[in-house]
Amino acid sequence: MRHQLFALNEVFEMRFVAKKIQHHIKWAVLALPLMVAPKLAVVEETVEEPILPLEVVMEDSIDVPEFNRLEDLVFASMPEMDMKVAGDERCLAQAIYFEARSENLEGQLAVAQVVLNRVDDRRYPPSICGVVFQNDHLPFRCQFSFACDGRSDNPHNKQAWAIARTIANIALNGHWTDLSDASTHYHTVEVAPYWMSKLDRRVKVGRHIFYRDSSF
Repeated sequence: MRHQLFALNEVFEMRFVAKKIQHHIKWAVLALPLMVAPKLAVVEETVEEPILPLEVVMEDSIDVPEFNRLEDLVFASMPEMDMKVAGDERCLAQAIYFEARSENLEGQLAVAQVVLNRVDDRRYPPSICGVVFQNDHLPFRCQFSFACDGRSDNPHNKQAWAIARTIANIALNGHWTDLSDASTHYHTVEVAPYWMSKLDRRVKVGRHIFYRDSSF
C-alpha cells in the first residue's frame, strides 16, 4: 500500500511539473514574437504641398538681380562672357570697340543701340553685320568709319574688348533701356556733319550727339 501511495505521489508530482513546464513554454511562445520582432519605424504623417504652376515656381525660386547702374550690370556680366565671339554679336562688339571704346559705358551702349535701331529700320540692311559693314568696300563712304579706313578690324586692347563684348550682349538681349532714344545716327561733338540739320536731335550721351530721321 505504501509503495502504491509513493508511486501515486510521484505521478502527481510529475504531472505537476509537466503542467508547470507546459505553462512556462506557453508564455515563452507567446512572448517570442515580442522578443524577436524588429522595431517598426515610426511613420510621421506628412502633408503634401500643392503643386504650383510653373510660372509661380520660377518666380519664387530664381533670383533675378536688378541693377540700378549700368556699370554694375556690365561688370557683373563680364565673368560670364566668352571673349571668342562670332557673327552679329562680334560685329556689334567691333562697332562699340572702334567707335566708342573711349566713351563711358552709357556712351558705348548708346552706339550699340544705334546699330540695332538701324537693323529694325527697313532703309538699312536687316542684319547687324550688314549695318556695321555697309559700304565697307567704298573708301571713306562706309557708315562706320573703322569699316573702311584700311586698318585692321581686330581688337588689340583686351580690357576694352571685354567691355565692348559685354555691352554688345547687354544690348542684344535688351537688358538696358535705349539710351540713344531710338536714334539711327550720331556724331562726335568735334564735328558738324552736313546731315545733322536734316535730322531730329534726340540726346547727347558722352561725347556723341544722337539723331533720328523722322521723315520716313
